[in-house]
Amino acid sequence: MPLPTQPLRDEHKYLFPHVETLRIAADSVGAATPADLRARVDEAYEFLTRHLIPHAHAEDKVLYPAIAKAMGAARATATMSRDHVEVGRLTDEVGRLRARLAKGALSKADEAPEALPEEVAALIEQREAARRRRDWTLADALRERLAGLGYRVIDTPEGPRREAMSARSSQGGLAL
Repeated sequence: MPLPTQPLRDEHKYLFPHVETLRIAADSVGAATPADLRARVDEAYEFLTRHLIPHAHAEDKVLYPAIAKAMGAARATATMSRDHVEVGRLTDEVGRLRARLAKGALSKADEAPEALPEEVAALIEQREAARRRRDWTLADALRERLAGLGYRVIDTPEGPRREAMSARSSQGGLAL
């Protein structure tokens, strides 16, 4: 007898190998010919808009409310829903870059953002964990540490957003 979660498992089994198209497209930047890059970005965008985003919407609409009800915790899946919002935002960005690629208007500045330093990523995750525990003192202290490393964290309804700060102020801190 199949598990009630089998359809979800089957869908994830289908989606997972296609996630590789995203890495391949990203790794192509700066290495592939413009035509190859366009084809890879088109394939990644197609996967995102026709498969991954609809899957995420279905989870948000059907699966996550069921999990929240079963757990008796309305925000049990809030982090996963915020991930879906971010995937949607990044998909929109890929769409804009895709349009620029089609026009041949991609510049070096568009090619590859700098990777987030491991220490900064770890501090952001620690801060999110502190916020989930409602440990505001630790969350604020981690925000200050991130500022000292040149990153401003802005809390939004969709979750935290980070921005790199660009210049040091005259007091030795970072200018916003």
